[in-house]
Amino acid sequence: MKQAPFIVTASMVMFLTTGQMAHSAVSESAPSVDLTMKEESPAAAEFRAGIQKLVNGDIKGAESSFRKANQLAPKSPEPLVALADIEVRKGNPAAAESMLQQALQLAPNNVAVHVALGRFYRNQGDLNRAKAEFEAAKRLSPASTPAQMELADVYLRMGDPSRAVLEYERVLKVRPNDPAAQFGLGVALAGDKRADEAAAAFEKSARLAPKDPEPLRMLSRVEAERKRFPEALAALDRAIKIAPKSTALQMDRASLLLASGDSKGAITAALAVVKANPRDAGAHGRLGNLLVATGDNPGARQAYARSLELSQTDAQILNNAAWLEVEAKGDLAKALGWARRATELQPKEAGYFDTLAWVERARGDLPKAEAALNQALALAPKSAVLHYRLGIVQSERGVAAKATESLQKALAIGLPARYADDAKQRLAAPKK
Repeated sequence: MKQAPFIVTASMVMFLTTGQMAHSAVSESAPSVDLTMKEESPAAAEFRAGIQKLVNGDIKGAESSFRKANQLAPKSPEPLVALADIEVRKGNPAAAESMLQQALQLAPNNVAVHVALGRFYRNQGDLNRAKAEFEAAKRLSPASTPAQMELADVYLRMGDPSRAVLEYERVLKVRPNDPAAQFGLGVALAGDKRADEAAAAFEKSARLAPKDPEPLRMLSRVEAERKRFPEALAALDRAIKIAPKSTALQMDRASLLLASGDSKGAITAALAVVKANPRDAGAHGRLGNLLVATGDNPGARQAYARSLELSQTDAQILNNAAWLEVEAKGDLAKALGWARRATELQPKEAGYFDTLAWVERARGDLPKAEAALNQALALAPKSAVLHYRLGIVQSERGVAAKATESLQKALAIGLPARYADDAKQRLAAPKK
């Protein structure tokens, strides 16, 4: 089964958690300080009213207030930045980008506008443009810690943890007791394979944000990667004490038990979580992952199916369920729907197109299987396994020359042993 890599970045955790390190949705977009509007002006009052409505979940009311602020102060960038956030929430990224670019034209030297535009590009997956905007903000204000934090986050997403470490360290020179910066430093150090320093950073972040379980959760992961399972369990138990109702933390504990070699304890713990939270799609999905890891594929199919009855928003669960359905020669119509949904949710994940291809192959639609594999290879052109699978499909389609080329390319790249023998046999077999 193919799974998307799990990458934790500091801003992701700050945005998603609910403890002291968490930022509101507003902090990701609309600036609430350093207004270019006069503080006591009607425009500023409308803008602040919009921010409060956004915090309260009143999206329509917030939009109305921001539009009034824009009408009252058409040369101020803040209402446009806030309206861009609204457009993102409504699923209109093109309109959001247009508003942010208008804000930038009005205030090309406004740090907050560059940061907002950088966040937009980051969330759209355009990391190079995001990096350029955060660097512009940093040039305008070298001491701007928000710009440095965001730039560090982008470096993490770009796979450059060492540069992220430098940015977080710069922030901490100015704000040594910032728990989010300490957390981000820990993530970057972990990515840079500096486990001892990462553990220390997460411990410090946990002390600075005693009501947030995330630093301890990440400390547990660092310790688990070092095979220090007692220490990992201890850190995770501390996190669970902070958030005892968190099914995610409880399932983390089950996964940790499995990693430590206690498969029976892991499944028992996971089943208890599912029993206590029968409508938690994520818990059922993670139970499925654990059952796969212990070799119980039939049980995993049931767990995945239950998860997908409750929600179909987790691409990894959709992908895994589709793959197991094919392996079991089960309901291929369901498998096809799940596999397609996974690629829609994460269109840049090559492994999900690989699964879709294998579903199409099982259904007998070889042209669609080949098309899906070509999409996968466009995303991961150096994947030997993908070239190998493409060779199989091409062989079954009767295009021997293309199949030979794909299989040879797979072997040249470095095909894992469990596939290499089959690839060699296919190449040596008489061509029909």
